[in-house]
Amino acid sequence: MARTRCLSAIFPDPFGPRHRSRPRPALTFLKPIFYHAVLMHGRNPPRSNAERSRQVLRVVAVVLLILGLTVSTGRADTAPVSGSSVLLDDFAGFPQGWKIKNNDPRAAEIYRVAKDDGSPYLSAVVGPKPGVRVFKYVAWDTRTHPVISWKWRLKAFPADKRRSVAFYVSMHRDSFGIPTIVKYLWSTKEPAGTVRHGGFFGATEIVIQSGAPPDPDGWVTARVDAVDDFRRIYDAEPDAQGIGIGVLVGVGIEADVAEVRVEPRAPGE
Repeated sequence: MARTRCLSAIFPDPFGPRHRSRPRPALTFLKPIFYHAVLMHGRNPPRSNAERSRQVLRVVAVVLLILGLTVSTGRADTAPVSGSSVLLDDFAGFPQGWKIKNNDPRAAEIYRVAKDDGSPYLSAVVGPKPGVRVFKYVAWDTRTHPVISWKWRLKAFPADKRRSVAFYVSMHRDSFGIPTIVKYLWSTKEPAGTVRHGGFFGATEIVIQSGAPPDPDGWVTARVDAVDDFRRIYDAEPDAQGIGIGVLVGVGIEADVAEVRVEPRAPGE
């Protein structure tokens, strides 16, 4: 049964107002460049209009270069809108459009596309070595579609160790253009509602599913209000457009993920 889980429901205020993180404001690091340009312009005024123009062009070129390096860290597809629910990915075309962390060749051994009653899904089998994260840049309107849902199932896992399947959601970029991540976990041992704050560089983790599934072959639908969770974690608004989604399967786990969608809040949510 599909359920909407957000921090307000599973953990009223996980950090408290004095411990919430704030996403780093985008491009604030450009200020010193402008200040430097102004100061140098005052100390060493150009001797001619031509030299003044060259100096301005140099400053603009440096700023554009940095902007290019910052913004081009990932090019997002735009999810096609179809009614109230929008399909972000069904994994039919995987790995096309997906970024494999460090271009790790083991991803080809871990992940494969399979079908269940004709519907595609991403199947992952991870051995004794760590899994490989895959991430897709895809944009959607977080203001109209704050809820994200996906289907997953946990088919095999080491019962004696803490392991997890992580679903990544990003709706913000930091000052360096790097996506800010919230990870929703299916944990083999940790109880649902567990929250681990990621700090300045890490991703915040929220356990929304715990333990063995009642039916290893049955799909479980996860449904989270990602915008509400982002507000509670960072005490700020996410970007108007979503950045992307990702998957990471832990050591010794066999799991499947399918049909990632975004949608508006239901009446009363």
